[in-house]
Amino acid sequence: MQRLSSASQSQSQSQSQSQSQSQSQSQSQSQSQSPSEQRKESRVPPTLPHSLKIAWLGPQAGALAWLAARLSASVPTENFQTFRAPSLPVNGIQGGAGGQTPEALFDELIASQFNRLVLACPTRIDYPFTWIKALQADYPDLPFAVATDSWWDGSRRTGIGESGHTLLPWYRWWDGWFEWISGENPAISSLLPHPSAPYLPTSRIPRLEQAPAGMIVSNCQATGEAWSMAAQQLGAPASRLSLRSFQQRHASAALPTGAAPPTADIRWVLWDDSCLNLGDDERDALREFFQLTAANYPEAVPIAAFSLPRIATWKIAQSAGARELLAKPNTGRGLQRALQACCMGHLNSPSKAG
Repeated sequence: MQRLSSASQSQSQSQSQSQSQSQSQSQSQSQSQSPSEQRKESRVPPTLPHSLKIAWLGPQAGALAWLAARLSASVPTENFQTFRAPSLPVNGIQGGAGGQTPEALFDELIASQFNRLVLACPTRIDYPFTWIKALQADYPDLPFAVATDSWWDGSRRTGIGESGHTLLPWYRWWDGWFEWISGENPAISSLLPHPSAPYLPTSRIPRLEQAPAGMIVSNCQATGEAWSMAAQQLGAPASRLSLRSFQQRHASAALPTGAAPPTADIRWVLWDDSCLNLGDDERDALREFFQLTAANYPEAVPIAAFSLPRIATWKIAQSAGARELLAKPNTGRGLQRALQACCMGHLNSPSKAG
């Protein structure tokens, strides 16, 4: 089997040992490096069981690269591996590099004790029907999911039909990928053609004992109330403001040097894309909002929520200061999972990100 990484197992083990010998040395090296935007955004403490082994099958380009980076950052490094797509037979003749069949690859994944398989699908014409058929017929004990780029947004309404297996777009991290990978909601599947719920939740997230307080900024009253209700179900108090009210409250609030903001108890701030008006410059609007957020709520985790997330838009929000991405419409579980991670210390504000 041909893997994208050419480093041997012994070499990776020796590298990890040498990195752990000096914590101060590794910290100084990481500070001197300039990581990519994808890796920088995905640098979160592992929140998934260390026993998980995730195999990524297929390319990592565009939005799928963001998802792959987040998966990789959420488990021990050696537990996430990327594999080349196996060759498929043409007219009954097996071709491609090494002549490896999908069955041979799946056998090796099981032998190597991988317990999650992600099938990358960057375009609709790349849909892995042959792999899915083989997995469903002969490998029922190997959980798999199809990861799509943003083409899923249109095809979920007009063409795929009921998939019968887990199918999630790249941006459904907290309300999709996290639950499937962790096994807390293994029954996730796409609901078509209903656009407002990408999966059917099978369990309710329990209330948090020390739920983090937050703020929701939205120009749509119904949307703001929906986010607020999702937070309140966990016991997390959240105030709601329009964008204008948020700006009026904080735009002129210049703090003296060294002074702490009076709103240090706010642990998260959610910006909803209803704050964008037709004709607004997206980059300027996001930068202005998250700069105000960082100045007045330095300990808070900035969250951006989009109706139709695109990787280019998310990169703009990320460069402006956003740390977490949510998609809407949804059942509210995305925000609830993110707040659960925030309460457990798995999400850091920019001031603590390093």
